[in-house]
Amino acid sequence: MSKYNKESINGYSYFTFDNIYKFKSLIFKNQDEVVYASIDNINFEVIRNINGFYQTFKVFGDNDIIDFIIDKSFSIETDHESTKGFIKNSGWTGADGVYSFELGTNVYWYFSDTFIGEVDKTTRKRVPGFKMINNSVGKSSLNNIFDIEFKYNQDNNVPSSIFVPNDGSYLWLQDGVIDNSKFYITALNVKDPVVKDEWFRVVGAKLIELPIINNVPDYNNYTIMDKSLLFEHGSLTYTFGASILNNKEIDGYIYVFGYDSNISRNMICFRTKDIANQLSYEYLLEDGYSKTINKNFKTLAKNIACEFRVIYDDDIYKIAYTFGSLSSDIVYGETLNIEDGFLNTELIYRCNEHLENKTTITYNAKLHKFSNTSDLYLTYNVNTLDNDEHINANIYYPRVLKLKKG
Repeated sequence: MSKYNKESINGYSYFTFDNIYKFKSLIFKNQDEVVYASIDNINFEVIRNINGFYQTFKVFGDNDIIDFIIDKSFSIETDHESTKGFIKNSGWTGADGVYSFELGTNVYWYFSDTFIGEVDKTTRKRVPGFKMINNSVGKSSLNNIFDIEFKYNQDNNVPSSIFVPNDGSYLWLQDGVIDNSKFYITALNVKDPVVKDEWFRVVGAKLIELPIINNVPDYNNYTIMDKSLLFEHGSLTYTFGASILNNKEIDGYIYVFGYDSNISRNMICFRTKDIANQLSYEYLLEDGYSKTINKNFKTLAKNIACEFRVIYDDDIYKIAYTFGSLSSDIVYGETLNIEDGFLNTELIYRCNEHLENKTTITYNAKLHKFSNTSDLYLTYNVNTLDNDEHINANIYYPRVLKLKKG
């Protein structure tokens, strides 16, 4: 039997489940006969309807529903315990742009804009003197994934970013990959606006190369390289590095995913056998892979976010991302072949932080896969459009969801 609570209120029956599930059908009694009915053929109101994923049903009358049949492929739950790993009151006190990768028995994390300072434990307000830096990193054990030791630089006791270009710009970290015994991270190259009240300006994309010493990335000896990860072609701008999939054990390639500047923001990709060698990049166009861009890119998904993650899990390529980049909706898709794309995604979760404050935004959801568990994790970022609200440390830190299989 499925786990749910039933309440009868004003002539309606409410069925509320412990998690968000994907349902196949209902089981109910009809004149002492057990009947199975497809969800699509039942006339009822759904409080939280997410394209077949439900948490609460509202049904008229004191009905004879016996049980609900669940698609046991996976369920989604808010992982409050793991989220606590990102709630800190001293030093690192929140960030966005969260990515992770395994190396040896550890998990290495990296983040973009990061708050450093003190937070009042009672009020959760930032103590005056806090500072925002543009990137930071972290480390945890596979045995305790979300018990993270955060790291950032200190210049004369002033917090500073781990990765700093020498041209006055700054870097927001994207996905990374281990290749040829080195760790590579893609990063957006950003400059502050020249006109007041303008947003930031993305002026390029870089590839950061780090040595790996005894299974540890050497953050003190990195090289920032130009590899044409952001360029204009025709009327559009193309940006790569939002997601990287090391697929060498399957077909010998690394796949670097990105997006174009269309209003619908289409997902695109190139593949390579050596990410540091730009001449090896093969772009996926409408008629196949090519080292020269002589046709349109093939669209692998629509309304893609600026950050997302493609993973290979259970012999299937999987993706999750925030629909349209800034929204409460997280979509999920699967494909057997990268070239077929993820054009048939479904909405699996709706963030609710914006319900508390109209200026709160959620964005850039992504998958995380770890070798010591069959379950997958999702993180998404929470921020505010009102800069004055950043004093509230309860807003700006990653949230964690768990995708539990079967």
